Amino acid sequence: MPVAADSGGQAPGLASGPVSADRGPFRSWVPGVEQRNLLTSRDHAFVEQHVWLGTIGLSVTKRPPGITTGTVHGAARMISFPMGSPRPERINGRRLRDTYFWIAGEGSDVDIVERDPWFTANIVFPDDAGELDQLRPGGELAVYEVRQPTLGPLRDLVESVIQTAIRAPHLLAEAGVGSAIAENVLVALSRMASGNQSETVRLSFPMAHRLVRKIDEYVNTVGAGHVRARKLSREIGRSLRTIHASLVAVKGVGLSQYLLSSRLWDVRRALETAPPDTLVKTIALDNGFWHLGRFAQRYREQFGETPSETLHNRCGG
Repeated sequence: MPVAADSGGQAPGLASGPVSADRGPFRSWVPGVEQRNLLTSRDHAFVEQHVWLGTIGLSVTKRPPGITTGTVHGAARMISFPMGSPRPERINGRRLRDTYFWIAGEGSDVDIVERDPWFTANIVFPDDAGELDQLRPGGELAVYEVRQPTLGPLRDLVESVIQTAIRAPHLLAEAGVGSAIAENVLVALSRMASGNQSETVRLSFPMAHRLVRKIDEYVNTVGAGHVRARKLSREIGRSLRTIHASLVAVKGVGLSQYLLSSRLWDVRRALETAPPDTLVKTIALDNGFWHLGRFAQRYREQFGETPSETLHNRCGG
């Protein structure tokens, strides 16, 4: 599950009592997904609220621009949708024409291109939720494109639960509340799905996607700041032209933009875990940013704060 606070304290805006947050490492904005651009347990700039009721978890997270790649692990099923008009541009290489909700479970591949900042809501069933599998043909990531008003009931439910957790947490301590909320979610989903054509999003470009997975693995192993184009081409066994075309087909960005986004995320993770006396300059240079002014500008454009502010907030400033 997502972590709303580090081991030293409670996240802002979360009530105590029946509402709790997993205190393990924050592995992903989508619970159970191992992904490249990981947030850390201290990254309160993006983790907005998280409510855990034992049988169901709900969270709202602010997402900066980026490229999310991963595979869902574990028995949990999850539902994800935007809380407002801004939304991702692509899911698994497919451009979205309208807003959406998606359902994922064990083995679902997720490849999301996020051009603009946005808020995502996630509802997680940690145990068996076979009803959701009926809406997820073949066990793949199932995406339903819907009109904005169609998501109203789910958005209202998430907002209501989170506000109750903040203002009157004792109400959520009553027996059966989690199960009742889960039932409301399933009813709302069934109603929405019945009026929309389910489009199961498989890997839209199978060959390109397999190549991009190799690129992701290589970049994750060596670090984006240490990737050299010609060596990448040799390691992957494909020409730079093919690598570029595959990234554009799947992620909607070319090699240079892909590496830039990955390097910025590497810097952010390093800042989040750096000792107090660390210099931003040192981390920037370690990740291949030699023009510090341009680096600071790009960092702020992506994350909405300066590198120094990230380091300052991490150190409890």
